Amino acid sequence: MSEPTKVTIKINAGEEELDIFYLLSPPSLETNIGGQRHTIKGTNLFECFATLRADYPDTRFLCKGSKVNVCPSRMSSQMSGGLLAYEVTLGKQALQSNLVNIFDYESENLTNDYQEQHQFYKSWINSLRSK
Repeated sequence: MSEPTKVTIKINAGEEELDIFYLLSPPSLETNIGGQRHTIKGTNLFECFATLRADYPDTRFLCKGSKVNVCPSRMSSQMSGGLLAYEVTLGKQALQSNLVNIFDYESENLTNDYQEQHQFYKSWINSLRSK
């Protein structure tokens, strides 16, 4: 596993730091929330992180991977194992400068619902087609 990546989480009214360990190949992450060790395997780290968030719906993960408008592309998933994803804007093509580390700090427009992110992704794709 990697060195721990620190992610700020919000539980109830308080914030704390959570250590997340990950492997790019095979993609997996491991953490300890509430005294319980949690290991998740998947096709990429973004998917593993989506599963972790779904397992803890009352916990806010304050990082880019939780942002509604962050989604990995096939290429970014293959090249970074899902560690990097695009922060996209409706009507604008994603550029390399839009790549973000899914564990970097973020506090705005967050969700624990991967389906919400997927819906935004579909809306973003449609916004590019209409131009």
